[in-house]
Amino acid sequence: MENIYAHLTGKLSPSYTKVLKVNAMIEFIIELVVVGILLGVSYYFHWFNWINIVLYVVGALIILDNLWDFFFQSKFTVNNWAYEVDEQYIQLKRGRLFEHYEMIPMTKVQFVATNQGPILRKYGLYTLRIGTMGSEHSIPGLPEDEALRLREEIAHYAKVKEVEV
Repeated sequence: MENIYAHLTGKLSPSYTKVLKVNAMIEFIIELVVVGILLGVSYYFHWFNWINIVLYVVGALIILDNLWDFFFQSKFTVNNWAYEVDEQYIQLKRGRLFEHYEMIPMTKVQFVATNQGPILRKYGLYTLRIGTMGSEHSIPGLPEDEALRLREEIAHYAKVKEVEV
């Protein structure tokens, strides 16, 4: 069977897996701290025993979920993301088991912007945001030169005017 998304040539930066892993570790630490505080409060105030059991189960699920995110999900995300920009459409495809495919007409694009938080900045990556009247779409994990080039290309195709603030 032919892959109908084979023509989508744009890929995310491989170093975006590191960003996703850092995010997973931050999330993991916050979740464990919250469960730890709840366990401490539970023992201090002598809550029912079943609450402690539920908190231990939640802690175990958090550990399993974050192991999945750290070792597998980050790689799957990067390997299963693709995009293509031409004069008529922005095409986005993500997912493997549950594929999500979007075609955004250039005539509907109202703004295009690049974002870079501290973790993305550490790895020299950007997120490209594309806004339409009803929604916003993004392409994460793009190298700086690619993100800026795409931003200018989409703005040109969509005839988006730069507004002075």
